[in-house]
Amino acid sequence: MGSAHLERRTVPLAFDRAGVADGETVVLLHSVGLDRTFWAAASAVLERRFAILRVDLRGHGESPSPPGPWRLEDLADDVAGLLQRNGIDRAHVVGQSFGGLVAQHIAIRYPQLVTGLVLSGTSCTTSSSEREVFLDRARVAEAEGMEPVAKAAIARWFTDAGMALPVVDRAYRRLLENDSASWANTFRAIAEHNVRDDLRGVRTRTLVVTGDADVATPPRFAEEMAAVLPDCELKILGGVPHMGYLEQPELLADTISEFLAGENVTPRHPAASG
Repeated sequence: MGSAHLERRTVPLAFDRAGVADGETVVLLHSVGLDRTFWAAASAVLERRFAILRVDLRGHGESPSPPGPWRLEDLADDVAGLLQRNGIDRAHVVGQSFGGLVAQHIAIRYPQLVTGLVLSGTSCTTSSSEREVFLDRARVAEAEGMEPVAKAAIARWFTDAGMALPVVDRAYRRLLENDSASWANTFRAIAEHNVRDDLRGVRTRTLVVTGDADVATPPRFAEEMAAVLPDCELKILGGVPHMGYLEQPELLADTISEFLAGENVTPRHPAASG
């Protein structure tokens, strides 16, 4: 896609930088309803080795929320446009959950931009029943506001033990602050996600990582992705829930850092890996 065309199509995204100025760039893409600041704890680990770019995806945080409908391809274009405007020719792309969906589309649409790919707690397909669940989350937010969908999200995202962490309350409050129209536009885009066949053509070295305590996106989704990606390492971390980057950020960040640095990934505590 040409630079002028990309500039016309994309939303200017809010972002911040941290880490080693002359290191390889790592782009961090957040979960649905949150923003770039939720990467802070995991980012602190990655900043020891890399130049970090934390991004607010469209409709999230400080980034604009244009009228819908949106496609995940549009969000991928937004990130590609951000890299282009900042003179970044190549970057590692790390996506958590919803951010992982966007990361997949970036790797598919802009393979020349992506040095390494990390897909955490995410999936490559949406079944008909899952599609209805996602569309219902859009409808509920529009009809009843953010409180019911925020409560349901928190219940899916953390372990019982993790519920006592301060970040859980912060995530809940951030979810409540979301514009219901942006949330609905996001979930209608998520409902159309199905790139399993496209991933077969992604030659980028990829880490698919998840936790065996993830009830929102269970490990079978990670296994499905790993089965079709040509150059992929799968890691299933013991005791880690959907929001591993919030509940156990150092563990997840160490795993990501080792992978992006070209090292063999070794979990820090008991885990099963495929």
